[in-house]
Amino acid sequence: DWIKEKTEGKITKVIESLKRDERLILVNTVYFKQPWKEPFKEFQTKDDKFTKTDGKEIQCKMMNISHGFGYVTSDDAIFVSMPFKD
Repeated sequence: DWIKEKTEGKITKVIESLKRDERLILVNTVYFKQPWKEPFKEFQTKDDKFTKTDGKEIQCKMMNISHGFGYVTSDDAIFVSMPFKD
């Protein structure tokens, strides 16, 4: 519950269960909250398909923005550089 509270409900579970012989578990969780330099507009959010790592497609809401961001591609992903507001 502590992690859930500190991350405003964004992270709810870090470990599934503890084994009987485990005495110490170190956990690190990062929650970063900073607005984008170019914010997304809510009216531009649209339903679209998202391909998961297992290849299955699901429908979900996608944020959209038109701006000149830097990006890098690999065989299985596209990475976008989006600056945060100062």
